[in-house]
Amino acid sequence: MMKSFKICMALLLVAIALHAEETVYPDGYSIINEYAISNSAITISDTLVITRVIKNDGVFPITGLNLSENIPLEFNVISHAITLNGNDIIYNYQLMSDIVIYGFDTYYWIVDDPDSTTGIKNELAPGDSLVLTVQLVPDTTGVFSLPLHTTVFYGDNTGFFSADEVSAVIVENAVIDTIPPATIFDLR
Repeated sequence: MMKSFKICMALLLVAIALHAEETVYPDGYSIINEYAISNSAITISDTLVITRVIKNDGVFPITGLNLSENIPLEFNVISHAITLNGNDIIYNYQLMSDIVIYGFDTYYWIVDDPDSTTGIKNELAPGDSLVLTVQLVPDTTGVFSLPLHTTVFYGDNTGFFSADEVSAVIVENAVIDTIPPATIFDLR
């Protein structure tokens, strides 16, 4: 009974959070931050894709852009990529395992670092769009939350941030078809 309740609640949360436009603070600016997961229920070894989009529909450039994701330890990140207006960019990437939130790996992407010597310079000019894509594969079954992904940046001498709604993913064992192909049943 309790397991069914947890699954129903997870499905409800996931249905709400499969694709969402998140509030950017302070509000009142034309900056759009979207978050989407590819599916709310997958099987072991399926690929789950997280897509984040930041659109600068404002009148000033976005600088100092940083993104983070907290991923359950039961998921393996198999790839991540960032594009700016459809073109791959150079960015800095860090992993903090089981430190920020117990039971989660924190992935941190530095898209624009204007005050460093790293060479990571990717301002989002007005009209620009940035996409982060992360591909994950689970290694166990269960109901998993995807808590606290954040976006922080600067523009027009103002600091901005956006935080999330909690998403959840159900991972189940794959259904194994035990009926051989082309098997004919005689039901006489």
